Amino acid sequence: LVQYRPFHSLHLNDVILFKGSGWQDGLTVCHRVVRLSSGGSVALTRGDANEDIDPGMVTEANYVGLVVGMVRNDLWGSAPDPVKKP
Repeated sequence: LVQYRPFHSLHLNDVILFKGSGWQDGLTVCHRVVRLSSGGSVALTRGDANEDIDPGMVTEANYVGLVVGMVRNDLWGSAPDPVKKP
């Protein structure tokens, strides 16, 4: 679940959705903010399972929104059918 929050109000450790650039070009990426520029115009991100910071920068131009929740895909089973009646 993604909620719009103005880019300049992001905080460290926020999880955000953004349009990738460079090696992530064409992808929509969900990563954690690990650094913010002093003016708040650039964010650096890293995926929780990655050791390195992403090579690209996130700016207001490629920012989509703040991740406020998620539905996790269970890789070892199947997700409940939301239409199926109990």
